[in-house]
Amino acid sequence: MAKQLFESFSGRDVTDSMLVEAASLFNENYGIWGHHPTSSQRTPKQGKFHKYDCGSRVRLGKDRLRAQCLPGNADCSYVKVTTGDQLAGNAFACRWKVKDKTVCWITQLVVHSDYRERGVAVGLLNCLRREDDNIYGLMSSHPAACLAAAKAFGSGIDSVSASFISDNASSVMKESPIEYVRKAELRGNLFDSDDKTDLLNLPGFLHTVRRMHLDPQPPSIVLYPISGSLLPDTPQHEPPSPAQCGFPRPKRHDSPTMRHSLGHLRPRTNTGGKSTLEEREPDGDETIVEPEQNNILSHIISQLRPGADLSRITLPTFILEERSMLERITNFMASPDTLLPMPEIDDPVKRFVSVIKFYLSGWHIRPAGVKKPLNPILGETFTCWWEYPDRTKGYYIAEQTSHHPPKSSYFFMAPEHHIRVDGTLKPKSRFLGNSAASIMEGISYLRFTNRGTSKLGEKYILTQPNMYARGILFGKMKYELGDHSFVRCPENHLSADIEFKTKGWVSGTYNAIGGFIKNDKTGEHLYELSGFWSGPMYIKNLKTGVKETLFDATHARHAPPLTRPIEEQGERESQRLWLSTIKAVHISDHVKATEEKAKIEDRQREEARQREEAGQEWKPALFRRVDARPGGSEEGEEDLEWIINADIDAHNPKKATEQILRIAPILPQTAASKAGSSTATKGNGASESLIDFDSHSSTKASSLAPSVGHAQPTQNEAVPLSNSKQTAATKQTSLLDDDDHLTSNVNSGLSNLNLNHVPVLPTGTSPLRRADTATGDTDEFVDAEN
Repeated sequence: MAKQLFESFSGRDVTDSMLVEAASLFNENYGIWGHHPTSSQRTPKQGKFHKYDCGSRVRLGKDRLRAQCLPGNADCSYVKVTTGDQLAGNAFACRWKVKDKTVCWITQLVVHSDYRERGVAVGLLNCLRREDDNIYGLMSSHPAACLAAAKAFGSGIDSVSASFISDNASSVMKESPIEYVRKAELRGNLFDSDDKTDLLNLPGFLHTVRRMHLDPQPPSIVLYPISGSLLPDTPQHEPPSPAQCGFPRPKRHDSPTMRHSLGHLRPRTNTGGKSTLEEREPDGDETIVEPEQNNILSHIISQLRPGADLSRITLPTFILEERSMLERITNFMASPDTLLPMPEIDDPVKRFVSVIKFYLSGWHIRPAGVKKPLNPILGETFTCWWEYPDRTKGYYIAEQTSHHPPKSSYFFMAPEHHIRVDGTLKPKSRFLGNSAASIMEGISYLRFTNRGTSKLGEKYILTQPNMYARGILFGKMKYELGDHSFVRCPENHLSADIEFKTKGWVSGTYNAIGGFIKNDKTGEHLYELSGFWSGPMYIKNLKTGVKETLFDATHARHAPPLTRPIEEQGERESQRLWLSTIKAVHISDHVKATEEKAKIEDRQREEARQREEAGQEWKPALFRRVDARPGGSEEGEEDLEWIINADIDAHNPKKATEQILRIAPILPQTAASKAGSSTATKGNGASESLIDFDSHSSTKASSLAPSVGHAQPTQNEAVPLSNSKQTAATKQTSLLDDDDHLTSNVNSGLSNLNLNHVPVLPTGTSPLRRADTATGDTDEFVDAEN
């Protein structure tokens, strides 16, 4: 496209010739009257009803345009953009004050049909912006106009309360110096007096956009005030319904590279001056969306309903992280500097503080942008290990123990360091307008086997905050942790309530934390926590008043785990299972990634159908139900649901290591002592792999490698894992460069939006009930549990 030239003018500098040109643009590109007006779209005229000239274009004259958009007593602005000598688009705005706040109201926004889907509307609105603007309004609810406004004025759009809009829209508009803005009628669910909770019950994309904007009326209502500007022989009438207006449905609403950010194509503007488009560099939190990806995004928008279960929605693959959820859980154990010293601290209070330090040290580990891990399929497994500086190891085993609802169970142990973790993650995803949430249910038990009165060791109960992806439809795409999480040691009567604070619409900042450590027996607060989970975090001794750094995530380094080579992995192990998807996502081939995803989904459905027909009950291969009965081995731990199906010695590290390595293959060239880690188990105990790999695949023979002892891996044998952007190209070289025959039918899957981070597991049971952030200026979308 040729260079776009933007020109900005104050209202008094707009000439009649400019208005003639603007009116012509409007008349040729705005819309047409519908062909089937209803009776409500007719007005009495001398005892008769007069109909619209159905099918004709809406028309506007220069005089009416000036009266409507540039009244002499108002602070008005006009921006136009030309390509060559052709007017490609324009916009009018009016400003006024309401309680010392500056309102900027877009009274008209028109783009020539030949220049749509190129970011022209966003550029026009950016030219109208001023630094002192506080409130923006738009006299249109056309999806293209609303999306352009969201991109240009989108700062905070993901967190503005819908009630703020409905409560204040009318009073703001009544102060306008423009008559038709003052008299405009507010319509739609957002403004229904008898519907304050179910704001959005209309199908499709338009209702989603309405929730996000101070949008007074559907497009037809906008036409009503300007109907007096129709040609002299054209009478005025009541407006048609939205369905009657012939607006083209937009496909995309931005330039070839759409950035989820504030003003991504922001021209330099000066009143009366000229500017050319200047593309801004994205910051580190932005997610780049390619044009074909936006089409995928448009495809899913119509599926979204507030509060909807995202497991039923097909999501675009460009938001996928290049690993499974089972692998992503390892973020929790990836900070050995904070993990390993904990059991050696003698003082119980200081030991508890060290647990809090460890707990807070993993949240900064995440991929660039807003990404979700691949959703594991039923029976999928993942194993890995860490090599510590003292030549000891930590071992991790995980399995997807349920698909509907999704449950990921995991086990970790560092035998020589007396640390064990058992957990089950049960995420529930929700769509919340312009945000998506993962409500992180589940629980984790951290044990120090060298401490405590129980034979299993001193126990710490951990939950985790909820995860939010903001700006998923428009505005800046941002990842947030939110709400309260808890850490508790019942034996020592210590607990911590940690609030992960979401940014409010007016005040606040991103990634902040706060909280207290207290003695549950006395109720005394011992320490105060503050700072940022992505930066420095502080702890203050409330007795002495001394405040010091607890942990600084700014430059913290984590230790990615190691895995066996891909050729040693079984058919249902995460890295091999998702190999084709990882390759496709890595090179941004989203069509291929979607195809591969469908193969796995279809195969999983076929497995479920076969089990149902045969009357077979699926059972996990590596985990069993907890025995939470009185006197049971996991008495009182029913929230855990699943636990590793093996007896692990809590006090003999050598014996514990041998027992762990018999559960499933973890180290290179080792084997589990029992089969089934890569198979679908039938009800009668027989096993059968239902995923059909190529018969000539060198890895088809078995998911279990022959046992040859516990040899130390070489650099070529061990595959380090990392989710950092810098290592994406080199991560798992053998995996990404493997022969095609290894990947022909190994596919990816996705069923629900788990925009979570380091699964450390929350609980939904008393007394560890999560509480949503309860501040007056926070995003009301936070309350997603209902």
